[in-house]
Amino acid sequence: MFKIALLFLLFQYEAGNVQIGEAPYTFIKESEYTLGPGDSLEILIKDLGTSYIAMVDLNGKIALTLPLPDLSTTILQSTQSSMPGIHSVLDFKKAAGLTIAQLKDSLQIWYSKYYKGTEFDVRLLKPRRFNIFLYGRINNPGPVRSFSTARLVDILISSGKCSYDADISRIKVFSVNGDVYNINLRKFYMEGDYSQNPLVATMHKVYIPLVKSGVVVVGAVKGYPVISFATREVQALSGNFILTFDANVLKIEVKDSLKVSEIINLAGGLRSYSIVEDIYSAKKGKVTLDTYIMPDDTLYIPPFTDKVFVAGEVKNPQPVPYLPGAGISTYISYCGGFTDRASRKPTVYRANKKLKNPLEIKPGDIIYVKPVTLKWWQDYAQILQIATTVVVTWLTLRK
Repeated sequence: MFKIALLFLLFQYEAGNVQIGEAPYTFIKESEYTLGPGDSLEILIKDLGTSYIAMVDLNGKIALTLPLPDLSTTILQSTQSSMPGIHSVLDFKKAAGLTIAQLKDSLQIWYSKYYKGTEFDVRLLKPRRFNIFLYGRINNPGPVRSFSTARLVDILISSGKCSYDADISRIKVFSVNGDVYNINLRKFYMEGDYSQNPLVATMHKVYIPLVKSGVVVVGAVKGYPVISFATREVQALSGNFILTFDANVLKIEVKDSLKVSEIINLAGGLRSYSIVEDIYSAKKGKVTLDTYIMPDDTLYIPPFTDKVFVAGEVKNPQPVPYLPGAGISTYISYCGGFTDRASRKPTVYRANKKLKNPLEIKPGDIIYVKPVTLKWWQDYAQILQIATTVVVTWLTLRK
């Protein structure tokens, strides 16, 4: 059985006690965003053609205001027009815990005591910021500072991402009101289900569990943006074949057994440059997409770009495993050296472009050694040798 061993050289990111990150102000739905202390809102009273800025205070309340403080409630009840004036505070109402859509409905009820209008709108001018505690299989555990309009994916990425063995299908979210619910980020990535990538507005802490029983997938798979193998370097060793490259690495849950194709699908799918014919298992050797894999195994999917191609006038033209830091001469030596008719000035091609003086060789490069059509000294030496042999033979025959 062909055996393959995987050696992981792990170089962890340095992590401080407190990790601070900011997530962008993204598009949100009115029915999705829950208000809280610190949110800055613009309340539009469309019937009066006026608006005002309201901040959700520490008690979770906002002020209700109207123009024309010198007019009585009776006059306000009868007016339907826009009148200039200074806004007066009528009351304070609790907005924290309401969605923007619910607040718009509540405004109609609250203002009905003072005004007969029915057209209100609410705009979120500036979202609040707060800390969310992340722990479990995350590269940088601890509090992350975020805008309330960020989504779960945003804070996981800004905090340094999850470790390769994180189970993103069973993330536990603890809300500020004590509720606990499960999130399946894999479903969000694979099916586009935004309910599995919620806004963080009501989150208090997030737990990312470990994949307890599974298969480690290494190489040319898509993976997930929230999972990172940091700067770790992977070496795949099999006999005298050595391959070194920066790979995508993640652990997929496998309880009993799964087909290679199913495991790859759970790992995000194949990259366009993956070599499907050369997939290897640490326990079974070379496998196909239909091979069943058991837990505690490792799958290696080689990328096409992990090789340097040496062609032309070398003794053994072939794709050579990428060797970090190696020069052109090393790759040519790997192929047995130059032939007798080789030019001593190889050409390097990268992405179909000829490179004049490449500072380094990269995966996917082609080293081409062109032939020299005439090496006069070799040809004349060979002609002289043949001529000498003919002359000696002729002289011998004459004797």
